[in-house]
Amino acid sequence: MKRISLLFLAISFLSTFALQAQKELKEGLIKYEVTDVKSDDPQMAAQLGMMKGTTNDVYFMKGKSLTKMNMMGGMMKMSMFSNSDDNTGVMLFDAMGQKYMIPMSADEKAANKEKSEEAMGDLEFIYDRDDKKTIAGYDCYKVTLKSDKMQGVEMSAYITKDITSTAEVMQGIDANKLEGFPLEYTVSQGGQFSMVFTALEVNDDIDTEVFNLDTKGFKEMTMEEFQSAMGGGMMGF
Repeated sequence: MKRISLLFLAISFLSTFALQAQKELKEGLIKYEVTDVKSDDPQMAAQLGMMKGTTNDVYFMKGKSLTKMNMMGGMMKMSMFSNSDDNTGVMLFDAMGQKYMIPMSADEKAANKEKSEEAMGDLEFIYDRDDKKTIAGYDCYKVTLKSDKMQGVEMSAYITKDITSTAEVMQGIDANKLEGFPLEYTVSQGGQFSMVFTALEVNDDIDTEVFNLDTKGFKEMTMEEFQSAMGGGMMGF
């Protein structure tokens, strides 16, 4: 678990999905993958190397979303379910057979969101519409996010206006402030690490049974207890 806890520095900055897709995508599946990882620190680089190829499958329909992350070749799995109708959620975490379940009430989710937004500070969104990419068949352009409170953390994304969503795609960021939906996003912190998630596939059909989580064998605990177990490196969702 010591090696795993070190990876949470990177995972803490990854997306927290609460998708409510509209227009073209009322329900569906977006398949993301970690396509690039870098670090100037040799030890961190070796550990981040295990994150390359991490998959992040996001299922969504009206009122529900589920993010299923598969890391380190299946050694570590995390599922995050969100019910936007009552703003509750649950996270399932499985690290080599050590299974934890963390339910989140509406009040807890609201408090965590407030803390994340406070930590981010006043964000500036800098759009470069000339920096374009086609990702998973969608035309995208670049946005860079900056804040004096981010303390060396740099974030950018390629967004598309062809998908309209009220998603909180990157933690602590109000999705309504973005002009479009991110299909690729990069998070970096100085020379410590840089990680890129890219959408490889967008589907408009899903099996709704995926939202029925199998919680058998998972130990229930609070987010505070889970953060303590993981060395304090995991933010709320």
